[in-house]
Amino acid sequence: MPKTKEQIQKYNKEYSARPEVIEKAKIKNAKPENKAVRNAYKQTEHGKDVNKKSRQKNWAKNAPKREIHLLQRYGLTLEDYNELLEEQNGVCAICKIKKDTRLHVDHCHMTNKVRGLLCGNCNRALGLMKDNIEFLAKAIDYLNKG
Repeated sequence: MPKTKEQIQKYNKEYSARPEVIEKAKIKNAKPENKAVRNAYKQTEHGKDVNKKSRQKNWAKNAPKREIHLLQRYGLTLEDYNELLEEQNGVCAICKIKKDTRLHVDHCHMTNKVRGLLCGNCNRALGLMKDNIEFLAKAIDYLNKG
């Protein structure tokens, strides 16, 4: 069994090139119900976004990974990220502490709207609380008891 990333990629490439795998995929993709599901998915916001991302991947193949990640994941250019960083004076939007590491892009998972840049700890804290205001309020109440 492949162990390294390269071995896994090679295995996957070889597997997907097998005639029986290709034939099975053709049969599966030819079914009207599967086509309907795929077409319905492509009409959703996420489906449109995924299609947009795949197009962006094609033209951005030579761009640095960070720029590609920002553009695909958040719709930000590197200039947009740097503007946010400058607006926040290079500090986390929550704790206001300047870190030696790069700040994370924080966004609303419902609207995909970028809220700001956070340090790793603040970003994880929001994620662990599932961006839920009620959970955060309960945590504040709990901390105020002590």
